[in-house]
Amino acid sequence: MSNDQYALNDIIINKVVAQGNKLEIIYSTKLESLYYSPGALVQVNKGDTIISIVRCSINGNCKVDVKSTLKEGYNSIILDMPKGNIFLDMARTRKIMLN
Repeated sequence: MSNDQYALNDIIINKVVAQGNKLEIIYSTKLESLYYSPGALVQVNKGDTIISIVRCSINGNCKVDVKSTLKEGYNSIILDMPKGNIFLDMARTRKIMLN
């Protein structure tokens, strides 16, 4: 099954926390009864890290690089601290800022 991704306007970044050499991103997506976010795809492009939040059917099994867990009622992903900037899209229009 191919992965679908949430549109930028359907993702809310609730908190970003640097913890040593790890980065935790706590996020929420629009509420849907037939889809959920199992995690994210992560790629490095020209020194920047691009994080794509995966949208998966509740009946599907979608590939992710980083699995999400529930934390504080939101999705949480933890990845190695990226070098360079962090974006939610390949066009680099939505940058993730460290708190």
